[in-house]
Amino acid sequence: MPPLFYDIAGFYNAAYAHAFLERQDRLIARFEWLKQHLNAVPYFTGVDFSMVDASFGPVFRYFNIFKASCGLDLLSRFPNVRAWRHALSGCTFVAEAVDSEYPDRLAAFLVNRNSQISAMFDR
Repeated sequence: MPPLFYDIAGFYNAAYAHAFLERQDRLIARFEWLKQHLNAVPYFTGVDFSMVDASFGPVFRYFNIFKASCGLDLLSRFPNVRAWRHALSGCTFVAEAVDSEYPDRLAAFLVNRNSQISAMFDR
């Protein structure tokens, strides 16, 4: 499992506040690194959709739910990453990979983690 995916899972599974904040800091550090390496638009390497984009499309779904349901906008300080996330959400490959009920199922999955983030969800 790549480190970013590991940190996302650690973040939404963190049962205690200190672990939650530690994982949040790790995620922010990872996106800080990514911000330094992401210069192309609309996709990671420019105009062509790549495997990096295919990998991050699903990752950004988590961040959409964190923001919409918990008010956590972990990408707020990274405008180029947010622009990339927006471009990917409008990409046919990414949008059609899941059905319209996916955001609700993902939110339910996160609520049922019995973690710090679970308690933050609007119920």
